[in-house]
Amino acid sequence: MKNTDDIKLDAKIPADHRLVEITDDSVELYKILKFEGMASSGGEAKALIASGQVIVNHGVERQKRKRIVPGDVIEFDNDKIYIQLKTIVTNDIASKPECAESSLEDKLGKESS
Repeated sequence: MKNTDDIKLDAKIPADHRLVEITDDSVELYKILKFEGMASSGGEAKALIASGQVIVNHGVERQKRKRIVPGDVIEFDNDKIYIQLKTIVTNDIASKPECAESSLEDKLGKESS
């Protein structure tokens, strides 16, 4: 049986950033903006990115479907988020959780249902 109480943190989160955990290796940028409330819709998120208003890792990002990976930092409208892979440590081996708490992928799955 897996012990889901032990969560391994990938890195320290900068003090002025909020944490967003993903359970997949990468997620498209516009989806993060939408599901984290930085944009009201996917269309709005894509427009914000295309207009150069979104910063990824200290540079303007214009690729709407840019794959965001753990360790990336996204900035928009005074909101800064740090992306981290949500992993569970089981017998000193890190693995993806079978059932993660509220994560971005949970929100993505709810949209397509």
